[in-house]
Amino acid sequence: MMAEDRRDVGLLAVTSADRLNAGWTAASRARERGVVHARSHIEKLLVDLPPHCAIVTVTDGHPAAK
Repeated sequence: MMAEDRRDVGLLAVTSADRLNAGWTAASRARERGVVHARSHIEKLLVDLPPHCAIVTVTDGHPAAK
């Protein structure tokens, strides 16, 4: 429904912020060690979005989660 009138919206449902961050951090560290093709799950999901897209993030987590 969010993209019904627009085609420049990405929707990201985050079910585990800690796992998302851990994967992103691990891929970043791997690239620092020379593994040039290392990509996290989130990077693989968002790679095809055009740069001008807005991203709406929904988190299903604990109210104290940041």
